[in-house]
Amino acid sequence: MKYIGFQWLKSASLTIRNKHNKKTSRSLHISGTTGIFNIIIGLVKLFSGILTLSIFICMNAGYTLGMVTARYCALAGEIKRDKQKEYRFYYLAAFIMLLASVLYVFYSIWSIWHPQIVHYSQNIAIAIAAVTFVEIGWNICGIIRYYHNRSIAVQLIKIINLATSIISLELTQAALLGMKGNHNPVYNGFLGVLVGIIAIFLARFMFWRINKLRQRSLNKKEEAND
Repeated sequence: MKYIGFQWLKSASLTIRNKHNKKTSRSLHISGTTGIFNIIIGLVKLFSGILTLSIFICMNAGYTLGMVTARYCALAGEIKRDKQKEYRFYYLAAFIMLLASVLYVFYSIWSIWHPQIVHYSQNIAIAIAAVTFVEIGWNICGIIRYYHNRSIAVQLIKIINLATSIISLELTQAALLGMKGNHNPVYNGFLGVLVGIIAIFLARFMFWRINKLRQRSLNKKEEAND
């Protein structure tokens, strides 16, 4: 089984290298590798949320794991040779992100009436804030940089990463406010609704982008046949 798994990974890696230039291929390989790290982070969040009985941390963990799933769906579409199956995975990635974002908004609305105070030490709060803002800036640059890239998967992954880091803003606010000790946790719920809505718009943008690139591909195919 291990040998079969290794062969599949090798075949997928070769498919990506054959389809794209070195820059795009490297970006896709990095996304696949870092996804494992994101899974670990999500599981650690989930475990800590269960131990502390924090619904807030568990929901944040669930969103992280959902976005990793969406990212791997985008990568799966990239290695499909059948165009029909390829776009199915792209749409699935966008749908997972949309569903996760809608659920996060509903949870945030619920948390406004059921606030939960979260406490963090000063060092942990500052670390969370620093990582979050660096991620947001990096992902915005990635979207701008790869906007005209031919790979739909690359563009989707950049948008998914941006949505993930934006959702982390609520965790950042909770950490910074929790550092002070006394604060109104309702503010976390309001920010959660705001960032969740932004993530929904990003998911809708993903659908629009997929449709646009698909139509462009069909037009090129028709021109080639003519």
